[in-house]
Amino acid sequence: MHIEDVNRSKVYCKNMLIWIFILIGIVKALPSTPVNFEVITLSSQCLGLSWQPTTDSDISHEVSCANSLWTEVSTEKKVCNFAPYTSVTCSLRARSSDGVSGETSATSTTSCGTPSKVL
Repeated sequence: MHIEDVNRSKVYCKNMLIWIFILIGIVKALPSTPVNFEVITLSSQCLGLSWQPTTDSDISHEVSCANSLWTEVSTEKKVCNFAPYTSVTCSLRARSSDGVSGETSATSTTSCGTPSKVL
């Protein structure tokens, strides 16, 4: 092997190490997908949401029900304004400064409404 080939090999290895360090800095850990997500019927217009809370303080949670925009929510949340006896699917994801997790979904149906007039 010539000295020129050895020098090229050293430069190649040095460049590879630089790229590895750059990639390590770029790759970040996304939050885990929330677990034990449930959508529970509360009334003819409202559903309750619950899931296992995370112990990480910099994680927030976002929910989207019936294809609505994502909204930040606390660990236990009530969503309303649905029609009686409507099947509603809600999706939940976690968010941190590094990005968003995968989504988990659950479905429930609002209860029947009370008739306004009995014939």
